[in-house]
Amino acid sequence: MVCAEVQNNQQLDREILFTYSTAVGTASQSDFTAISVTLSFDPTNDQQAMCMDVQTIEDLLAEGGESFTVTLGTSAAGVTLSPMTATVNIQDNDVDSKILV
Repeated sequence: MVCAEVQNNQQLDREILFTYSTAVGTASQSDFTAISVTLSFDPTNDQQAMCMDVQTIEDLLAEGGESFTVTLGTSAAGVTLSPMTATVNIQDNDVDSKILV
C-alpha cells in the first residue's frame, strides 16, 4: 500500500471537493490498482491532511523499479492544487531466479 498525502494549508470556509486518479507510467495495471476517487476537506473537522491509498500488487518478477502518477483535480473556485501531479515509485523487492533442468 502506498499513501500519497494531500495537505490543506489554508483556513476553509466551505467544503472543498477534489478528485485524485492514478495513471500508468513504467508500472502497469499488474503492478498497482488504478483508482479514481472524489474526496473532500471539510471545515467542520479541521482536517489538515489525508492519505490517498493506492494498493500495490506483489509479484515474483524481477523487473526493477517502476512508477505511476497520481493526479489531483478540483472544480472549486479559488482553490489552487499544487503540485497537481506526483510520481510514485515502486521499489522492486524480487530477485532474478533461474531454474535449471
